[in-house]
Amino acid sequence: MIRQLVFLPLLLAMMFFPEVAAQTNVHNVRLRGQLQNMGTRDVTLSPDDAVSMLGCSRDITIHTDEQGRFDTLLTLHKPAYFNLHRNTLYLSPGDNMEIRVGQNQLRAQFMGKGAVANTYMKGRLFPKAGSYLNGGGNLRDDFTQFHAFVDSMVDDRRKQLSELTEISPEFYDMERARIDADILNTYINYPSLALTYSRYRKTDMTREKIPAFYESLAEEVRPLINHINNDKYLDVAVVREVLLDLLENNRLKAWVCGMTFSPRLQALSKATRWARQLQRQNDRKTVEEALAFTNNLHERDFSQELRIRIDKALRIGKGRAAADIQLTAPDGSLHYLSEYKGKVIFLDFWATWCGPCIKEAPHFQELSTRFSSDDVVFIQVSIDTNIKTWKNYLKSHPNTLPQYISTDIVLKEQWGITEIPRFILIDRDFIIESSYAPNPSNQETVRLITQTLSR
Repeated sequence: MIRQLVFLPLLLAMMFFPEVAAQTNVHNVRLRGQLQNMGTRDVTLSPDDAVSMLGCSRDITIHTDEQGRFDTLLTLHKPAYFNLHRNTLYLSPGDNMEIRVGQNQLRAQFMGKGAVANTYMKGRLFPKAGSYLNGGGNLRDDFTQFHAFVDSMVDDRRKQLSELTEISPEFYDMERARIDADILNTYINYPSLALTYSRYRKTDMTREKIPAFYESLAEEVRPLINHINNDKYLDVAVVREVLLDLLENNRLKAWVCGMTFSPRLQALSKATRWARQLQRQNDRKTVEEALAFTNNLHERDFSQELRIRIDKALRIGKGRAAADIQLTAPDGSLHYLSEYKGKVIFLDFWATWCGPCIKEAPHFQELSTRFSSDDVVFIQVSIDTNIKTWKNYLKSHPNTLPQYISTDIVLKEQWGITEIPRFILIDRDFIIESSYAPNPSNQETVRLITQTLSR
């Protein structure tokens, strides 16, 4: 269990009586310093373990002052990975660090006990970008050249890890698994990114070559898979991404022929599918089936988190009172969603960096025109963390719809907005009609709005 403490007497005792600190600091982690350009004074520190794939109930909110400064004490009973914006931290009981963290992970600074491991973590790769593929930016003209490039990067990373001092054997072990998983993740994603980039540069990949490509790597990758195929490594993000891919995707069967995967990994695969389903819809049938699955789930930590997600889905179900949201207008003035009570409200949650959101925007505008004479308001709410970027986007893409930005914790904790685009329909009495409304480009949306207006 992790919790945030704001216990002044304890802090004073630690500062002025070292012997007290030695007794009370066994399970404490102290973080202080500055969080820069986060777009909000309340920044989320999220556990990055297997359970985190199912929900965010254990997230910690770090409260900062106007300059982003903070001083936080956490209770932690064993080492664990956390996400702080785009940074991944490794925290151990007894760590005491001053940090400077912004949106660029490579510029983060760590000082104090725990700094060595976290400075190393600045160089960790992003699983969603295909690890050493770097989103396609590291591709070479052919796979032979790319393979040599990956080998050189892996050698450098292993050397960096082996030369670290003041790290625990546990951290070294987990990071060795991360390196092997990054190699696997790179080769799993190579065909799709090579095909994507073939429009811009020469690559040696075609769709017809993909089965043979995976087959050719089977002997090379099997020792790596055998190494990471261990439940203790599931708390490393790229490891669980790779193992779930190997478990679920038939295209990789040549790599795992004859291998077995643990009951915990198989439970995580099924629980993750239910978590994603609940993130997209919360109708009665879905919730009841998810609950039945959870009741038979033997992994206790998974079932606890999934139950919390089910409870959240019920709270934002049709017919429930809508949770209010604090909104900021382009001129900086503060508003609340409840100000629109009395009208049907159709909400569009989006961000300037979200391609699918931008694609749906014209359809959202068209809907507002179609219902312009009706008692309904169409509101766009950005979840960007950089207000300046949002304002610049609005200037270059003007429209007449109400525009707001919001970092209200209610969006995540009560509305469960962790994926966008997301559309919500609320009736005149501020009661939820649909917390996962169809996209504006879907004709079903017209029917749903018309039906809500007719009541």
